Amino acid sequence: MRISGGHQRINMTLKGTHHVVGSVDVSPEGRGTVQISNLRVEKPFRRQGVASQLMTAAFSNARTHGYSGVRLEARPSDAGMSPQALVSMYQKMGFRSMGKSSRGGHMMERHL
Repeated sequence: MRISGGHQRINMTLKGTHHVVGSVDVSPEGRGTVQISNLRVEKPFRRQGVASQLMTAAFSNARTHGYSGVRLEARPSDAGMSPQALVSMYQKMGFRSMGKSSRGGHMMERHL
């Protein structure tokens, strides 16, 4: 997958099928950073490491293409995860809080 050309989506499929159980979007942001957005994992597959694997793939791909940082907005998309749990998950992945967005989500970043 090439990030340098623009927006990319990384999908994770159920082994042996084409069923997508999770995905994450990655877009160049400038100044050596990429923006991660729309991290999604189907409810039956949550708490099984899918989000972590998707984020690891996004980090690896960004690093391979010369990016040195990642930014995101921690904002739950459904009632399945509290904002605090989402921020905690990202902190465990090495992100640090940079304040709040105009939409009220936590802006976070990490170096690769």
